Amino acid sequence: MDSGAVAGLIGAVVGAAGALIAARITGRLGSRGQHAQARQQARRETYIAFLNVVMEFEDAFIPVKVAATHGDDSTLAASVSALTHKYEAVRRAEAAVGIEGPDEVRGAAAASVVAVRGVLQEVSENARAASTSNLMRHVVTARTGFEHKAALVLDSPEHIPNHRYPVQLRP
Repeated sequence: MDSGAVAGLIGAVVGAAGALIAARITGRLGSRGQHAQARQQARRETYIAFLNVVMEFEDAFIPVKVAATHGDDSTLAASVSALTHKYEAVRRAEAAVGIEGPDEVRGAAAASVVAVRGVLQEVSENARAASTSNLMRHVVTARTGFEHKAALVLDSPEHIPNHRYPVQLRP
């Protein structure tokens, strides 16, 4: 066999090996990207669920305030009970946010729960005070803060789980 044929054969083997290695690396990068995308979608769904239950709590406060304003004790008691159930839903949703993270969003969710708990505590201590309560503005402010933090995390690749990108991302 002449040296040209040997060099051609070696070149073909090296080329095939290089193609196999490149395919394997591309497959790994693709599966990492798919995993990160799936995690990001799970976060999005968790954040939306949390926002929904906080807004349901806000909505459940309206009948409490109306009943307190009109002095309707039976409706007020039922409305406070419904509000309590909504608070429990907010707490459960916060636990899911705690799993998904990151810390910025966990803190914003916790602030929302504190605001919700403050409203429920005030209403539980004196339901008639609900007619003049301004505590719901704290819930709305905390919810808005959560929305902002969640949007930042979902829009920012640095907050995708496992923080390690095999390729540097450039703007």
